[in-house]
Amino acid sequence: MNKVSVTTPNGSHLIIEVDDPEVLYKIIGMVTSNDNSSIDIGTDLVREEPISDASEYYSDVYRIDPVSSNGNGHKSANGHSSSEEHELIKFCRSSNPMGDMRKVVVVSEAASRYLNEQMVDCDRLASLFDLVGWQRPHSFIQTLRNAARSKFRWMERVPGRSGQYMVTDIGRDISLKDVGEL
Repeated sequence: MNKVSVTTPNGSHLIIEVDDPEVLYKIIGMVTSNDNSSIDIGTDLVREEPISDASEYYSDVYRIDPVSSNGNGHKSANGHSSSEEHELIKFCRSSNPMGDMRKVVVVSEAASRYLNEQMVDCDRLASLFDLVGWQRPHSFIQTLRNAARSKFRWMERVPGRSGQYMVTDIGRDISLKDVGEL
């Protein structure tokens, strides 16, 4: 029995077990090939790397490089360098916000700091959540509206820009006080 463990950028682990080694190599070839149009993962994203405790259980161990991908295995197409995105990911994960509204504020502030994006909308939030590896809220628009309510005022709508929101000073203070980077 041959086993392969693949670790994705968001921490998911895929374990593939097959009896025939040829099938295993075909699967690895599909994942690492740029020729397959249904899987857009470049060979530079997959590297053979021994993982301390996994090596004794699996015949081959591969890790998908999280710095070069946007969380779903695709290369960044938004023009930002991987170092900027890596800093955004590090900032968001180090803040460890509790709750969807705080996560929206933290990732919006990180986009402002590291990607120079002052405003966010639902679509951009979805891609940022994927990049960081966080589970998406049930409804981004409802989460944004709740964070912008007068009770919280963590986010504010941008006048003249439908669906665009910005982080307020109150939102920064409340959501980022544990980060220590205010």
